[in-house]
Amino acid sequence: DALPILSASFADVLPVGNTRVIAVQGEGEIATATVDSNYFRTMGIPLLRGREPQPGEQNVVIVNAVLARRLWPNQDPIGKFIGAGSDQGMQQVIGITATGKYWSLAEPARPFLYQICGHLAAPMLCLAIRTQGSPQSLAAGIAEEIRRLDQQLPPVRVQPKEERLKAWLEPERAAAVLLGILGLAALGLAITGLYALLAQLVAQRTPEIAVRMALGASRAAVIGMLLRLSALLIFLGTATGIAASVAVAHLLASVSGQVNPLDGITVIGVAALLAAVGAAATFVPAYRAVSIDPVSALRAE
Repeated sequence: DALPILSASFADVLPVGNTRVIAVQGEGEIATATVDSNYFRTMGIPLLRGREPQPGEQNVVIVNAVLARRLWPNQDPIGKFIGAGSDQGMQQVIGITATGKYWSLAEPARPFLYQICGHLAAPMLCLAIRTQGSPQSLAAGIAEEIRRLDQQLPPVRVQPKEERLKAWLEPERAAAVLLGILGLAALGLAITGLYALLAQLVAQRTPEIAVRMALGASRAAVIGMLLRLSALLIFLGTATGIAASVAVAHLLASVSGQVNPLDGITVIGVAALLAAVGAAATFVPAYRAVSIDPVSALRAE
């Protein structure tokens, strides 16, 4: 049965892992890939301007937005000519794509050049296929069809897009899991230390609480005073911690380019958790302290 394939194309390299470069006149080496006329439709890469190449069309290229701005600032790149490679002469720009990720998912915006060729014969030729159904369910059938067409080929590995991206993200995923575990451990230590510190501070003020109670202070007033003191300490500590975490996040963002320096939901959640722990750490020993007979507390002191 025919496989439900919507489009297919060849390329010498695929995104994420592509490290090919080509010499461009006036710009030095620029990241590049050689693709056929169906590549952009198959990969789902929209053109910002211009048109897709026609089958069999030669000496045309498509550039990304970064390269277009670098080579022709404040100009229309469509129809311009670019010298790419020592043996290919001048090639005409027929389209502009959005800037994507080519070598890694963490890279900054990179100039990129798509060279168009209808007869690719690279040693590591890649076949990209857009299917109508589930790629995982069709992988085995596609590999079998390729082997049927050319039995001289070595074993073919058909890899869905999600699997390819997952493989490239595995180091980041492992690092994220490890940092998450360390972060939870640090949060647990912070909660334990906060509870113990505030409970100890309240316990040390038991004689003062006894005096206030002996002089007629109500339980609600004493507990409210202790909660306000704890709230001030928690606010100062949380503000300092958030400032330090934002500074570290900015440092990580400058290295990887993929870290959000300030995740509002996380910051609010941590602050609320610490406030709840602080309130519990204050209220429980404070209630216990105001429940003690003032005379007994002063005699014990």
